[in-house]
Amino acid sequence: KKVEVNNSLNKLKDTSSEYNKLKEEIEEFLSKEKVLSIELYSYKSEIKLINERVLQLEKQINEKNKLKEKITKYNEHINYLDGEFLNLISSIEKQIMKKVHSDFNSYFKEWFTTLVDNEDLEISLDYDFSPLIYQNGYDIDYDHLSGGERTAAALSYRLALNQIINTIISDINTKDILILDEPTDGFSSEQLDKLKLVLDGLNIKQ
Repeated sequence: KKVEVNNSLNKLKDTSSEYNKLKEEIEEFLSKEKVLSIELYSYKSEIKLINERVLQLEKQINEKNKLKEKITKYNEHINYLDGEFLNLISSIEKQIMKKVHSDFNSYFKEWFTTLVDNEDLEISLDYDFSPLIYQNGYDIDYDHLSGGERTAAALSYRLALNQIINTIISDINTKDILILDEPTDGFSSEQLDKLKLVLDGLNIKQ
């Protein structure tokens, strides 16, 4: 028994040094594990901060992309308004002004011809809506007309202007009222009779 026990003790002695060595290695590994755990926690914190920053950047990118889309859309609108739309408006405006000029000129000539019975005297409007007066084919100045002719020209112009404005702007409250100040200055009795025809043609209440 004693021999057996001694043999066992000898074996234990042989393994104790190996045990101590393994213990030291384990302690070293545990120490390294602790250091690595600290580093891992630090990295995880850093990754969390990075992910939060990534989310912020993605949010900013999305906002800027939306803003970019709006800018692109607005630029398309601006380009359309500056280009095609302005050209379209200009074309519409020209067509409307042509119609306005044509109607204005038609009223002006019609009423002047009604008030002034003179085949040698013609009147019309230029492109700037200024009266053009011709006598026997020659351009004459407004001041060279007689008193009755000047009054007829001025009255015809103002009545034509009034008619055009009332046609273009439909919600004028005073379109059925016409106020005139000495509209028959220099008129002959025949012109006074013709004025009634002109006023009847206006179809206004007062």
